[in-house]
Amino acid sequence: RFTLKRKRQPQQILVPASTPSQVEKAVPSPALQPHVAAIAAELTETARRNVALEAVRIGNYYSEDQAEVLRYIAEQHAELLQDSKWLKKYAAKLRKENGLTQRYNSSEILAKRHEADGYDVFVHADEAVAAKERADSAKSGNKPSWEEMDPALLGELQDGLLEAAAAAQGEADPVGADELVELLEGCARAGEIAAAVFCGERIEAVHEGGVPDELVDRLFEALKPLLRPSAVRAQPVLTGPWSETAPGKVGAPNPRKGLGRVLDKLIRKRRERELAQGGQAAQKAEQTAQGEEILQRL
Repeated sequence: RFTLKRKRQPQQILVPASTPSQVEKAVPSPALQPHVAAIAAELTETARRNVALEAVRIGNYYSEDQAEVLRYIAEQHAELLQDSKWLKKYAAKLRKENGLTQRYNSSEILAKRHEADGYDVFVHADEAVAAKERADSAKSGNKPSWEEMDPALLGELQDGLLEAAAAAQGEADPVGADELVELLEGCARAGEIAAAVFCGERIEAVHEGGVPDELVDRLFEALKPLLRPSAVRAQPVLTGPWSETAPGKVGAPNPRKGLGRVLDKLIRKRRERELAQGGQAAQKAEQTAQGEEILQRL
């Protein structure tokens, strides 16, 4: 888990205090000194935002005077930017985007806008985003529909996926199609959309002539629930090639695009099968396929 480690100030009381009204009333953080600003300018925008997140994590404390808190956070921010050893040690992690760097710029983070919006500033950014999504879903009554699996079962899924990934690279014995289907179904139930798409693509690769008719419906029914956001785990736990950044790309690939491609091929296969049967079944299949395409686009 990525959380940048720096010692907190022992005298501070680490309790989130800001509210939207307090943030608006607070005095903006002072501008960086020229030499510190020059250091910040050498970092990527994502890295600057991650440094700001860390400054809030180590500098935030309870106080009725939020202007004082923001000034202290600004001091921590300047210290972080001048800590060359720390910047070098965490350079790779600082360049990685997360749920909060995608939502807020550096100034908003240093003003604790993310805390005012309900995010926990003391945990990893993606964990904070996932926790808020769960809380928001609970309030609205839209509970996640993915299955909370036993850690042992998730471990078995992870092992099977790594074996399948190694086989795809020619570094292990081939994995059977039946095992890949079971892995796909397990990943889909767990809300692991990216891992499920990986399995779908491997199944396509194994069946060079096309996915057999007896598997088309089974795969489609397993993947279809992932079209609903509530069926997808906000913070994936299964890792592999699908969670890595491709060479020349920025960030991990969007699994929903991959899901769309896999489902589209399955829909076409089902349509071809039904049209080959002819008659009323073919007409019904055409109507069903049109409805599924509309759902997929949504």
